[in-house]
Amino acid sequence: MVCGKGEPMLNPDIERIIEILSNGNSVSMITNGMDKDKDRWLRICRMCSCVLVSCHKIDDMCEYNDRFLGMENVIIRNHDGKNPNMRITNRGGFFDFGKTETGICSYPFYHLDIEPDGTYRPCGQNWVSDYTTKPGFTPNLFNTSIQDYFLNEMEPIRKSLATNDRK
Repeated sequence: MVCGKGEPMLNPDIERIIEILSNGNSVSMITNGMDKDKDRWLRICRMCSCVLVSCHKIDDMCEYNDRFLGMENVIIRNHDGKNPNMRITNRGGFFDFGKTETGICSYPFYHLDIEPDGTYRPCGQNWVSDYTTKPGFTPNLFNTSIQDYFLNEMEPIRKSLATNDRK
């Protein structure tokens, strides 16, 4: 999953990153969909198994539908804050629900997110926590293989989640 702290389409290397990731892998991307270059979207959609587009203004839905017409792997989601049917997550850590998450999280056992700059994250829903297991080293697509990160770097994270020892 390509997502994270920012819009992936703003990264000038996003097509190269997705091309690297899609070599034998299923790649999904979360985006605001505001890039108006339909040819670029076509190239990206050919490499991705799914593109999740977050529409932040319900009035723009028709424009989004036209932009992604015929791209069957694109899902346009309603994220309009003024719309009562909007869905949100707390990935930015902006909401104080008065309690800490508890329970076992299975997400990092089968999923890996990659930020637009190539940085790996075991959870795209949490932008607040630093998941670096080696101080001073940030594993990313360019310095650590996906396999090594998923099988080795994420192992301590999975162990702490499996024992409900969230840090």
